[in-house]
Order: sequence, then C-alpha cells, then structure tokens
Amino acid sequence: MGLVDESRFEQCLDSIYGVVADPASLPEVVRSVAGLLDATSAAYIRTGPHGDVRSLVTHGFVPSIQGEYVAHYSRIDPARDPIVLGRPGEWMQDDGALDEHYSKFPEYVVDYAPRAGIRWLRGVKLHEERNVGVSLVSFVRPMDARPFDADSMTLMRRLFPHLARMSRLAVDLADVPAASAITEAVADGLACGVCVLDQTMRVVYANKAALRMMAAPGTLTLRHNKVFGSTSTTHGKLLRAVTLATTSPYQASSFAETRCADLVGRIQVRVVPFAGTGALGGAGFARFAFLYLSQGPRPPRADELMQLFELTPSEAELVVLAALGLSPQQCAAHRGVGIATVRTQLSSIYLKAKVDSLPQLISLATSLPGAS
Repeated sequence: MGLVDESRFEQCLDSIYGVVADPASLPEVVRSVAGLLDATSAAYIRTGPHGDVRSLVTHGFVPSIQGEYVAHYSRIDPARDPIVLGRPGEWMQDDGALDEHYSKFPEYVVDYAPRAGIRWLRGVKLHEERNVGVSLVSFVRPMDARPFDADSMTLMRRLFPHLARMSRLAVDLADVPAASAITEAVADGLACGVCVLDQTMRVVYANKAALRMMAAPGTLTLRHNKVFGSTSTTHGKLLRAVTLATTSPYQASSFAETRCADLVGRIQVRVVPFAGTGALGGAGFARFAFLYLSQGPRPPRADELMQLFELTPSEAELVVLAALGLSPQQCAAHRGVGIATVRTQLSSIYLKAKVDSLPQLISLATSLPGAS
C-alpha cells in the first residue's frame, strides 16, 4: 500500500466525525474508509448483547448477499467469535479461517464467502457496552486482490480510535429520532461533551458534560464565554481547527488534542463544521464549529503495572505514556531517548504482558481496575 495520501486520510476523518452532525452520513463513512484501505467491500455492524445483528451498513456488497448474511451466516461467520469475544481494539487477522483446507466453517468458506467476494478479511471490535451490544467494522478484499499487509494494518490502527469514538457517540444518540435536532435536554444527558463555537471561539452552546470538562484542570478552559487551550500550542491548534471549520469546511480536519503524562485523564477534541440556522444561526445562514469532547480513560498506575506484569520502572512509565495516547515516537521524545530504545522496551513489555501489539497493550492497561 505504501504511504497513504494524508489529505485523503484527513478527508476520511472529516467524514467519520461528520456523523456527529448527520447520522445519515454513516454509509458515506463506510464507503470512504473502504476506499482509503483499498477494500472492495466494508461493513459497519451493530449487534445485540448476544451477537445478533441489529444493524448493518455496508459498501460493495450485493443486497441479496447482504440479506443472507443477516438471515443465515452471521452465526457461522469466522470473524464473529474472535471479534465479539475479544477486547475492543483487537483485530481479527486469521486468513486461515477463510482457507477451505483449514477452516472450521466450511459452509461459510465454500458457499457464502466466494459469492460475497471475500478472501482477505480484517475486522475489529470498536465498542462494547453491557446490555447494549457491540459495534464492529470489517474490510474485505477478493481472491484476486493482494492480501492486507503491514502498511494496511498501520493505517487501520490509525483509523481505529476515530471510528471507535464515532461508534460510542452513535450509541449515545441511538434513541434520538434521526429527523430531529439534538435538543438541550438530550444533549445534557450525554456523557460526552458537545459544544458549538462561532468564528471568534465564543460558545454558542455547550452541554453540561462540556462545561464540567472545561471547568476541571486539563486541555480546555472557558473564560468570558470563550474557549481557550490550556497551553499556547493547544490553543493554536484549536483556533486553526475552528477557523477551518467555519470558513473552509472541507479542510476542517485539524485534531486538537493534548496528551500529557501528568494529566489526570485527558480530553480529546474533534472539530467539525456545523451548519446552524434559525435561532442558532440568526438571520439567514451561519456556520459554526462543532466540538465533540470525550474524556479518555485515566492512565494505569506505574506501581500496579510493575506488580502485575513484573515490569521495570522504566517499562511501567512507557506503558503509562502509551495509555495516555502517545505514539512510540512521542514517548521517545518525552523521555529523551532514541526510538530504538522505546521499541526494545515495548518488545520486552509485550512478552511480559502476553500481548502482540501496542493496541492490545493499551486495551489491557486501560481495562485494569481503577484505570477508568
């Protein structure tokens, strides 16, 4: 696959976060992500608590084949069990599951998969909520296409946190009628923060969760009814993102985010265009920036990690930084060491924690008691 076109990647992120303002645009997200990953087909699946398919949004599948999946094949889909039973963030990568000589699901492999054009498959659990169910996304390439490679997986992992964030918000908004606007009562019931700004960073609307987040020490603050970043760097990124969202909506792709080792929890902010009319927009048409604020998990404690996985103090510190969202390169810069040192330590941590990748390590670390 090689290096991805960053402008296409950013446009894809815009389509993902555009679902916040327009839930009906989810099919466009599936199409956009499939194109970015060179996948002939892709699917976004919502299941019930027991794995039954509740909703299915796809790109590239023949409607009749899609109907058969829901009616018959979801129970024997080889991707279903490892994804439904696994942790959010874990990828299904077993190509042998689609090989008729090794598969435990011969009916699927010799019947449904060829008719659906499936040979190379990657899927990941995005989100799981007790008594609600699971959201999954999967990508497909046919027999005559090249398999998914390391570059493909790197790109998928870059997309994962954004798709997962969108999925969590979709669950929060599931009971809101699609044709209605988000009322103040509905918005105040959301666990995530929602905030609408004008071009001057003035708050036009903020729900209770957003006000709580901005009142606490962290990434953003609210002064004189305007939003400010807690550092000049954060504020500069946020100001640029809001400016783009209010003037050039198709370029509104800046992601304002602060990740600090000493921050208790973190607020992640995504800025998307928001078209307001009527009472919000005043006379005629006005454009605003919509901020979606999510409170990330608190990092695990270094002493707990050392005790549970027999890590060294340096290794435990690295896990804490990774759980806060820092990339290996950012971890190296933060600690003043080379990237080779960080990669060597990560390899040692993977062995001790019995995981295979950084996403699995982060998922494990943030699922520890007291880490959320």
